Amino acid sequence: MAAAGNRAEIIRSLFAAYLANDRASVEAAFAEDFRFSTPYGENIDKPTYFAECWRDSGWIGRHEIERIMVDGVEAFVTYRCVKSEAKRS
Repeated sequence: MAAAGNRAEIIRSLFAAYLANDRASVEAAFAEDFRFSTPYGENIDKPTYFAECWRDSGWIGRHEIERIMVDGVEAFVTYRCVKSEAKRS
């Protein structure tokens, strides 16, 4: 159970790194065989994630993590992405 808790904390730190535009930390955390799935694409590899999914996070005010489920080396995260007040119009 401790391992799942540690992985959940790693996921939270990755969300914080994304908000800080700290790509180097996120790249270092992802294994070379990393796979990522969203409603928009399944089984995305690490290079594709950074080419297609990494964006400037300046428009994001915060992430509201709803749940993190860890099962072994896999994790499932649901969250809301809330625009920053400066970018609302």
